[in-house]
Order: sequence, then structure tokens, then C-alpha cells
Amino acid sequence: MYNYQDMQKTKQKNPNYGGARPGSGRKKKSPTKAIRVREDVAIELEILLKAEGADYVLELLHNQHATQQDTNNELPPKLSKALEDKALVKMLESIFSKFSPVDFIAYWSDIDFTEIEIEPTAPSALCGAATKKTNTVSNPGVTVAKNATPEKSKVVSVVEFSDYKSSDGNFLTKEQADILEAVRDRLSQPQKKGLLIEALAGTGKSTMLAEIAKVLKDEKLSPLECRFVVFGRKNKQDLAEKLSEIKWEKSVQTLNSLGYEMLRDALGKNHKQFRLNNGKYEKIAQNKGYLDSYNKWGEKIPGKLQIENHNGELAIKSKGDFVDLLDKMRLHCYFVDEISKDDIWEIVGKYGIEIFKSRLGEITQAVCDVLEAGLEDGINKLNIDFLDQAWLLWHDQDVYRNLFNKWSNKLKVIGIDECQDTDLLQIEFIKLIHNPNINFIIPVGDRFQAIYSFRGAMTDGIDVISQKFNCDKMPLTTNWRCGQKHLELVREIYPNINIKPSPTAPDGEIRIIKENHFLDIFDESDRSLSFFGICRKNAPLLIFAIRLLTAGYPARIKDRNLGTKLLNKVKEVVRGNYDVNVFLNQVEEWFNFQANSINKLPEKIQEQKLTELKDYRDCLVALFGKFQPKSLNDWKTEIDKIFDESTTTKKIIDLYTIHSGKGGEGHYTFILYPENMPIEYEKQSREERQQEQHMIYVALTRCLARAKGGILWLVLEGKKDTVTYPKWLPHDYRKLWKDDSQPFNPDDYDDLELCEDDYF
Repeated sequence: MYNYQDMQKTKQKNPNYGGARPGSGRKKKSPTKAIRVREDVAIELEILLKAEGADYVLELLHNQHATQQDTNNELPPKLSKALEDKALVKMLESIFSKFSPVDFIAYWSDIDFTEIEIEPTAPSALCGAATKKTNTVSNPGVTVAKNATPEKSKVVSVVEFSDYKSSDGNFLTKEQADILEAVRDRLSQPQKKGLLIEALAGTGKSTMLAEIAKVLKDEKLSPLECRFVVFGRKNKQDLAEKLSEIKWEKSVQTLNSLGYEMLRDALGKNHKQFRLNNGKYEKIAQNKGYLDSYNKWGEKIPGKLQIENHNGELAIKSKGDFVDLLDKMRLHCYFVDEISKDDIWEIVGKYGIEIFKSRLGEITQAVCDVLEAGLEDGINKLNIDFLDQAWLLWHDQDVYRNLFNKWSNKLKVIGIDECQDTDLLQIEFIKLIHNPNINFIIPVGDRFQAIYSFRGAMTDGIDVISQKFNCDKMPLTTNWRCGQKHLELVREIYPNINIKPSPTAPDGEIRIIKENHFLDIFDESDRSLSFFGICRKNAPLLIFAIRLLTAGYPARIKDRNLGTKLLNKVKEVVRGNYDVNVFLNQVEEWFNFQANSINKLPEKIQEQKLTELKDYRDCLVALFGKFQPKSLNDWKTEIDKIFDESTTTKKIIDLYTIHSGKGGEGHYTFILYPENMPIEYEKQSREERQQEQHMIYVALTRCLARAKGGILWLVLEGKKDTVTYPKWLPHDYRKLWKDDSQPFNPDDYDDLELCEDDYF
């Protein structure tokens, strides 16, 4: 790990620290030399690396004269001979000064070494201490065997590196080094401003948090004084694994688990005394007679909100809608004794919850009554649900003021991963333990990946956080995942997003096919690599999963929540009377009934709800057509097989909705029916339109470009005589599609000639 004191001394000695490398851009005086390196040398190097380690390899390169003299060096012959070439050694030294041998080998087969320039006077990173300058590294001229993406500009930008290394030995970019320096500076400031890290897709958010944790440890902070708040179990596992190296795993928590820890502290209870019951509020509503329930003989007891009035109107369509309303009122930080009918109507309109406005007064009273009972049940009986872990303390914050002061004094740093996904309750809860005289907040996120507003997350959460915690903003713009051409397309569509390829990023490929050639992707691909399919709608994702399974390819949809929703839809369709012979008729009757109900809702949400309804209907029809389940248990069995979130392996083709796939990646990535993005309808809100654009950005930044793979496929819907391109796809990219009358041949993509006039 770099030394902070050395960094400070460097800044004093060199006023140019942090700027461009002195002399960068000057014409080279020394001649260049073209070198070709055979792939078998890379194999030899990889064998040696695994056997001896990176340090041995670097030392070997630095002392190459010993290799030439010692004929008994026990090196593989081809590698030994290659290392006799001083120019080659200098080139390797230059590469390894910025990238580890492991990374270099991973990219080997994508790099054309015939055009690499060697400057004999360049300093070697193997010669002891690093020089105290910031180097500007241009993107190397890397190509792939099949260039399937139109040329426009060779890119773009440069990536600046500092002379300080991360804990794993790789040189930090200037952006990364500046962030770590800012963290250290804040620890000594009497009034601590927040530090918002705006990290674009694939720029290493969790890796940055791990490096920050190591800095905090160097500054003698303990994991009990620092908390890194994450969202979701997988994110928690990933970050905890990164921090296991310094034994800081316990500093990683979900925000709800942090709230639960504080709740136990407030009430002086241990976790065994609490009962976590995510059906808590539904049960309270049933006990109070608001929702349908059943007695011990199985007889239905109608709920007041689910009984039609004299006009045939239900107060609320389903118990699920009422529970969703209760959740959203808590997420939006309404105090129970202040909730009005206008507040309820605002939340109902925002989330498309189906109620009749004529019965708004009844619904408002029921919401207040159930939430008040939920507070009492949580504090006095220790019966809580997931949201209660933060909401109970937030709602009665004046009662627990001493607790929040205690935790403010205890915590010195609070990091927030994926902060663009926060809801108002989470932000306000963290605000209660924030004291700028004692601690500061490090939120990390990408505003362009905010796609969870339907769950209650704030589209502008990053800006709200920045304002509430008085944050300085620092960027992370170097993408370590995608190929250069993948990011070039992103920048063409979104010129305001300054996302840069890494200096070693291969070109990558973009291909367009129609769905009748979909299975050809897997026939020509390396099955040892990872596959990542993503789609905006549920039904096409399910249909393609079935096609893969039918063709003998193992495929899974990584969204168990969607599987649960579909099983619930089946139960809703059959209403306890499943008959395989009439199921499709039941689906059609159910669809027509639901569509008629949607037509009675406020006009601004009708089109959105109808789109969702059609998607669910198509899913049920596709599943039934494939499996013909004989019973509800058979439905559950088949759905569980397809919707599986178990550990991913390279042998399984992983399929995701965009919401479930954010954060994922694959060597071969295919976007199914990209022309379905963005989903648009007449009464769509600005926030909804914005999130639809974010989903395109998320989908386009999933492709993992490495030595192999790195292909992004756009799989268009297969109508016979027409091609409907995504409206966001620039015109020159559309020429990547070949007419179906021609045989499918990947090599055809090499011969495209595109005109500048075809650009938007």
C-alpha cells in the first residue's frame, strides 16, 4: 500500500503533482521498434507466473542479463529465448509498470504488438522507487479478430495514473488516488464534509470502498467505528469478501441490519427476542377487519376495504395493493398522526396503486390505524417486519435522541454503496446518526443507474444525499469492464456521460441479429466463458429461456421474485380451481377482467398498467405452452427450475430483467428485443421517462471484454419482412444487420463500409 506521508512530501516537492506528466505530448526523439510476440510466449509466461508468482517474474525481467548468461535457468525454452530480446523486456517492463502480469496475460490474445512503440529512455517500474509524477496513459491500439462495430473515432480520452499502488499492487488512477487522499484529509478536519463518489458503470465501486477501508485501517480506525452500508445480500457478500483481507468483514451491513442493531440497543433486547414477520401489516389489517380473512373453519370474512359500496366500487383492489401502500407511506417518511387524504392520493398516483378516490377517506383512516398498531406491535411486542428495522426508530426519533447521539459519537465514517438506490427513509435514518463534527458520509453511486423508483427509491437520490450531507463530488470514470467500442456507443447515445475505457480495454464487438439466429450465438461461442442475457420485459426473457432449454442449453432466469409473482398470478387466474384443459380460457377471462378494471383507474396510469398486464399474460401462456403443468404443484416445480438465483456458473446461460441484472456482467452479452426500450406511454412522468433511459445505459454496459468474448449482441424481434431498430441506436450501427436471406456468417461483419453521413 502507498504511504500517505510520501504522497504529501511529493506534492510539496513537485508542484505539478496531479497534473499531466511533464513532457507528455512532445515528439519522441528516440526511434521506435515494432515487435511481434507469439502467443505461445504468453502461455509460457502464464505457467511461470502461476509457479513462481508475479514478484519473481518482475525481478526476472529487470535482471534479464542474468537470463542470457545462465543457460541453466530452468525457464521454458521459448520464454528464455524471448527474454533475450532487450526491446521485448523493456516493453514488458513498461506494461507491468501499470498493469499486473495477471491482467496482461488476460488481454494477451487481443493485443497486436506489431505497432507498440518502445522508448529506450523510458523509466522502468522495476528499478526501485517510483518517480513522483502523474502519468497520462493513452488507450493502446488494441484490436480484435472480428471488428463488428462501425468506426467513427478511435476514442476519446486518456486515463491518468498516479504513482501510487493499490493494496493488490496495481497503480491507482489519478481519480482513485485523489479520492483516497480526500478521505485522509477529512479525518483531520474539525468540520467534515461528505464525499460523494460519482462512479460510472464498471468503474469499481466496491473496489474503491475496499481501498477506502484499507486507508481507514492505516489511520488506526477500527471496523466498529466504520460502517459500509450496502443494498442486497449479494452486494454485502461481495464487499465483505474484499474486506476479509484486512478482517473488516463486520463493517459491512445492509442499512436495515444497521437499524436492527440500533433497535436492539435502544430496547435492550437481543435478536432472539425479536420476531421478524414480513406479513405483519397484512395480519394487522385482517385482524382489524380491513382486509379479507378466514376463520378456523376456512370461511371467508370479508374485509371492509374489499366490500363493494352501493356503486359497486371496492376501496382497494387487493390486499397486496393495501400492503404496498403501507410500505410506501413508511418509505416516504410520513408520521402517522400527520397523514392526510392528500398524502395518500399523492402516493397512490405516484405508484399506480389501484383504489377508488370516492373511498379515499376510509383508506386514509385504515392506513393510520394499521401503522399505529404496527408501531405499538414493534416496540412493545418486538414483532417487526423488514422496514420496521429502520422505521420504528425514525418515526419515534425524539424518544430515542440519546441513542442517535450515542451512535453518532461511535461511528467515524459511514460509506453507502449504490447510493443512487436509496429511498427517503434510508437517507433520513442515516441523517439521524450523522454529526459533521464527528463523522462523515462517503456515498458511492451512479446517477445514471437509478432504476428502482417503483420500489420507492429516489430518482434524484444522489442529489438529495449530496445536499443533506454537504458533499464534495469526486468522479470515477474509467470503466474496467467493457470494450472500447461498447463505451463509444454509450457515449454516442449519452454524450453527457463521460465514461472512459481502461487503457488495456480491447475493442470489443457489437453485432445485430434477428431472433431466428439467436441459437447461433451459442454454436460459435466458447462455452467456457460466461453468458449474460438481459431484457426490458418479462415475457421475451421467459420465451428465450424456454427456447434455450428446448435446444439443450442450460438456462436460468436470475430473478426469483419474478418467479414468485408469476406463481401468484397463476393462483389468481384459477382461484383455487386449476384444470389444465381450461387454463388458457381462464387466462383470457382473467386478462379481460383485469383490463376492464384498469380502464376505471386514473387515466395517467392506465397505459402503464395495461402494458404490465399484457406482459404477465404472455408469460403465463408461454410457460403453459412449454410445460403443460398438471397441477399447481407442477407449476411451482417448473417455475422454480427456471427462476433460480443460485450460484452462477459459466456452464449456465444467465438471463436477467434489467432490474435484476444491474451489477452483473458476461463475456457474451445479448440484449433481447432492444427495440422494446424505452417503454413509453402518453401520461408517463418525467421520472419514469428518465428511468427508462437509465435502463438502456445499464443494458449497454454489461459486456465483459477480455481476451476472449467481449461481444454485445442486439437480438431483434423476428418479423419476416421488416426490421424494427431501437430508436436510440445510431443509424450507422443499423448496417450491422444482414438480411435473413443470406446465410449467417460472423466473418461478414468484417466487411462493413459505413459513411459519416449516416450518423445522427
